[in-house]
Amino acid sequence: MTDILIPSLDFLSMEDIDWSLPSSELIRFRENTRPVELLEQPLFLTQSAYKKLVLIADPAAAHEILVKRTAAFPKSPVQQKLGKQAFGPGLSGTLGQRNERQRTVLKALVSAKQAEHVKEVSRVATSDAISRWIEMGTIDLYREMSELALQITWATLFGDNQYRGRDIVVADTIDALHKEDKSDFVRSAKVVSQLTQYFLDSGRWKILPLDNPLRAIASERGWESAPGLSAEEVKANALVFTASGHVTTGITLAWCGWLLGLHPNLQESIRSQSENDDGERRAVRNLIYESLRLFPPGTEVMRHSRESITVAGTEIDAGSMLFVSLYFLHRHKLLWDKPHCFNPHRFSPEQMKNIPKGAFMPFSGGDYGCSGMSVAWAEMMAVLTQCLADITLEVDPIDALNMKLEAGTCLYPGSALKCRITPIRDF
Repeated sequence: MTDILIPSLDFLSMEDIDWSLPSSELIRFRENTRPVELLEQPLFLTQSAYKKLVLIADPAAAHEILVKRTAAFPKSPVQQKLGKQAFGPGLSGTLGQRNERQRTVLKALVSAKQAEHVKEVSRVATSDAISRWIEMGTIDLYREMSELALQITWATLFGDNQYRGRDIVVADTIDALHKEDKSDFVRSAKVVSQLTQYFLDSGRWKILPLDNPLRAIASERGWESAPGLSAEEVKANALVFTASGHVTTGITLAWCGWLLGLHPNLQESIRSQSENDDGERRAVRNLIYESLRLFPPGTEVMRHSRESITVAGTEIDAGSMLFVSLYFLHRHKLLWDKPHCFNPHRFSPEQMKNIPKGAFMPFSGGDYGCSGMSVAWAEMMAVLTQCLADITLEVDPIDALNMKLEAGTCLYPGSALKCRITPIRDF
């Protein structure tokens, strides 16, 4: 299993990168703006026209920046402006107290109770999707898992926590999104906004539970329960949750399915533990962890340094722009054995203790970490468990050898993630 190489990005050497590119290009995680040497080094420094840019692949520094000293290293204003441009003044487009207030209000949408609803809806929605996949025979995992994730979000955060069948409006939204340039997240946000507009115009918001803040999308006063959200903030966060409902979770499920399809023995091994719920959960969890390591849903985290920090013996001044590179951390040659190979056993209890703190941070951390992590986990576990119970996934190894990655906000497949679906039992 550890000898199967997984597609990776083909970065340039630091001497071949054009460091005179505009700052707007240098801050983008792309193969031509990140040095391959960062796979073996803890950091790389360069200077844009305005600020010192620090690329970080040091686990101790990553943990300090993202978890221990979050207040000293807040979300970069550049990142906030991009988030506001795409989604408005929601969680992605705000900083400081305004962001904290919104997180407080929206906790109900990512609570343990909500995770249980998501788990049940995910199970039913996956069974429905599997019936369609079996008829199709071969599917594009990226397209299908993206839709499944958004259908689940539509039934839970944008519904009454009941799955009532495939909604064609959601399917059409996914089809429209997959025609767009993956790197243009502003344009993609405009496509998703059509779904939130439908949520408003159709009156679907009326079926939401009374404690769901998104129910206030039609109110000019916004969500009035303390500490409250303005009408503009409700609409912005509706867009944020719709977008996140298919991007990060959907792409992770797609990569998990693709990795399973390359490893039929792993599928059988997990199924053999079906009578041992703890063993099956651990095996599926390890699969998700390894997929998140190889294909982190967020490739990089941008932070502004209000204070100085020492990274691997190098003093970094306050005022610098910091890029904590999750991709480079997760595939760093000094942190992982055979980092470009798939090996879910890295995350077995006996092996996890050897992973340095800060070397694996797929959900970032601290005040600006993923607030919906528990809900995402409930969904991914339920979807993959149902898939393993009902179908066999098969990926052609030749197709896998030719698979390329596209760098962006996520790690996207360069072509369709083709997978043959075979039922284990009658449907």
